[in-house]
Amino acid sequence: MGQLVSLLCLLASANLDTLLLGMGWALSDRRLSPRAVAVIGLVTSAVTALSLAAGNCVTHWASPWLMQRGPGLLLMGMGAWSVLDWLRESGEALSAGQEEPPTTWRQTLTLALVLGGNNCGIGVGAGLAGYGPWLAGGLNLLLTWGMLLLGQRCAAWVQRAGAERWAALAGGLLLIVVGAAAAGGG
Repeated sequence: MGQLVSLLCLLASANLDTLLLGMGWALSDRRLSPRAVAVIGLVTSAVTALSLAAGNCVTHWASPWLMQRGPGLLLMGMGAWSVLDWLRESGEALSAGQEEPPTTWRQTLTLALVLGGNNCGIGVGAGLAGYGPWLAGGLNLLLTWGMLLLGQRCAAWVQRAGAERWAALAGGLLLIVVGAAAAGGG
């Protein structure tokens, strides 16, 4: 059960950019089409699952020390990178220059691949930790869809609270905590 909770925390952290994307568009009175939400969820989940499978493959050649400490150290490094990004950008929203929701298949697929690319490092680290790619891919699909829809639903609350500028920091800190627990608890 603890491993499932840890996986959910990792995937939630990986999908904070998706939540911010949904919020950003809703804050500017734009909505993602159901087709775009479906494509983004499917593509990012496939990329995440493939990254986990790659991480699982590495476990056959890795040393016991790397297997025990590596995933946690990788997650801590990614969390630190996220925090540094947040500091560098002074808390700006992570809409990555995507000012309009995608309207064509090509735009939607490109956006989905960019969001999936963000999940690659977490996927490899989770694969090294032994998480299954099918479970993680399925959970990521649900979380991606949920984060996009949640972002669109709670945009007004987030704007009133001024919380959008803290999401990257929160995600980075979550990765550092989960990584430290994984590196120290092996």
